[in-house]
Amino acid sequence: MDDTELKNILFSIQSSIITLHGEVIENRNALHKEIADTKESLYESLHKEIADTKESLYESLHKEIADTKESLYESLHKEIADTKESLSSEMAYLRESVKKLEVTIENDIQVKISVLYDARMDEIRHRKENKETLEKTASLEMRVDNLERVIKAS
Repeated sequence: MDDTELKNILFSIQSSIITLHGEVIENRNALHKEIADTKESLYESLHKEIADTKESLYESLHKEIADTKESLYESLHKEIADTKESLSSEMAYLRESVKKLEVTIENDIQVKISVLYDARMDEIRHRKENKETLEKTASLEMRVDNLERVIKAS
């Protein structure tokens, strides 16, 4: 091989190296672009997924809060209604008990008034009898005194 052939081979190798180097740079740039595109695509995808998840969680929590609120409202409403019904029946029972007590007290008062009236009538009768007895006693004492005077005078 002579020098020109070697030079041609060397130029050919250099030309191949330059072509290869150009292809490597081209591939590297394409890879950088592909990485950047993939990175941007992943970023957009993750951003969209996060936004969707955030919205889904917000809607889910909002619905759960509304359901819990509704459930609590219904539960409290039912509990209040039950308590109201219970209190209503207890009030009816208490009213009936108060009426019975009023009747019992009224009857007791009537009995006591009757007893007091009877006692007062007995007292008036006894006073009248005592007065009559005292008058009879006084009359008898006068007779006895008169008899004693007659007996002493005779």
